Amino acid sequence: MKPAALGIDVGTTNVKVAVVAADPEPRAIARASSPYPSLRPRSGWVEQSPDDWWAAVLSSVRRCGAALERVRAVGVSGQGSTFAPCEASGRPIGNAIGWQDLRALVEAAEIERRLRPALDRAHGNRIGDAPEPKLVWLLRNHPERLERAAVVLTASAVTAARLGGRPVINEGDAGSFLAWDRHRRRWSEEVAGPLGLRQLLPGVVAPGEPIGEVRADASSATGIPEGALVVASTTDVGAAAVAAGAARAGWAFYSKGTGGFLCCHVGSVSDPDALLALPLGMGDLVQLCAGTDTLGAAYDWCRGLLGGVAHRRAERLASGAPPGAGGLVLLPWLHGAHHPILEPSATAVVAGLTLQTGPAHLLRAVLEGTALMLRWNLTVARRVSGLRFDRVVSSGGPTACSLWNRLDAAAAETPVIVARGSDASVGSALIAGAAVGLWGDPVEVGESFRRRGRRFDPEPALVAAMRDLDERARAVADGVLAAFRRMSGRTAAAPGTTVPG
Repeated sequence: MKPAALGIDVGTTNVKVAVVAADPEPRAIARASSPYPSLRPRSGWVEQSPDDWWAAVLSSVRRCGAALERVRAVGVSGQGSTFAPCEASGRPIGNAIGWQDLRALVEAAEIERRLRPALDRAHGNRIGDAPEPKLVWLLRNHPERLERAAVVLTASAVTAARLGGRPVINEGDAGSFLAWDRHRRRWSEEVAGPLGLRQLLPGVVAPGEPIGEVRADASSATGIPEGALVVASTTDVGAAAVAAGAARAGWAFYSKGTGGFLCCHVGSVSDPDALLALPLGMGDLVQLCAGTDTLGAAYDWCRGLLGGVAHRRAERLASGAPPGAGGLVLLPWLHGAHHPILEPSATAVVAGLTLQTGPAHLLRAVLEGTALMLRWNLTVARRVSGLRFDRVVSSGGPTACSLWNRLDAAAAETPVIVARGSDASVGSALIAGAAVGLWGDPVEVGESFRRRGRRFDPEPALVAAMRDLDERARAVADGVLAAFRRMSGRTAAAPGTTVPG
């Protein structure tokens, strides 16, 4: 039997694992996943238990069975901005704070006012879902948690440390921190120092770098062979882009799940505008990134609102509604707006409801509204990079809905290629396998997974409908964003809080 690599992805809602072996072309010979809950102790707060992560890892990895005997290396990716204060060993102290958590809006605004010039020198990113505002919140409200902490680690780093890796984070995860200088590839003292956080920031390693070996206790618990190499991966969406062979300059990758995350790969960018410029950590490639917090979650919310409509029936209903959803405009801001519009106080908006509006119109409006977010984010990425991004590679559970893929292609006005089976666990396995010589460039290997997918070309009628929706939605968004600002006590539009041109 040929040796294999194991990929583990600690995502927003579940752990996914994949064992990939070259038989003779690399393929996944075992897969499994296990869910875990998010905890919401107060309105706007989102936490997760690292013990739940580990329980899901154990459940998923054990189900890979005999395939584990072939594993020579393990790569771990995860939700990059979710973090936990940890002891020096990497053991978490209490719950992790999720990337969607909104408890630190006041601290985020203060950091923006105090440190914007330093942030621009380090990366140019807006505050977004970065860990630092929440860390400052902890310093103010629960200092005892940080007094006991030696380091702050991301979800993938906590998991890798429990397997036997050093308590470090990969460069992709580091890019989700405001204090990471993506130009110099090191922590920025002029950002971390004034926040009082420098002592908590971990060491940073490149994807593909060995960080330890699976310990005996972890081997006994998981079934992974003792001594297998633990290898740094990258962010969950970065690893998924690797698995789809899309981590190349000029390519766009769209990860669709509970949320949606668009990554447009460029060689360099000076000012990301309303997007995030994040390092992939593999060479000098930069990802222009944009998140839609509620993508699959918005569709599931709508299906539940309509009595728990099954996925296939929901797609049939939405397909039966006319393009434009009978005049509905749905802005899917069920957990705030972040890209390309940064307005955490925003809530979802449905405009155009009439007595003739039915379930089919509402379902289609959700699909069209999320596709519109893809269009708006691509508009900004194209403008700031000067690249066309004439192909979008998409992966994730929602890509099972053909209508959604067709609408994405129409919104982007470029082909969408659905890469089946190209999730972050596969990408982490490819990165780990390359580190021990099982195959070459993991992005080139990922192309074999992408080739198994289906291509959706823009359809003229749907393109026309999306252009019309774009015009109507801009008018709605301009009005409601002004209302959200007034309700938040602001009168002027801050940078990134207007609809992109």
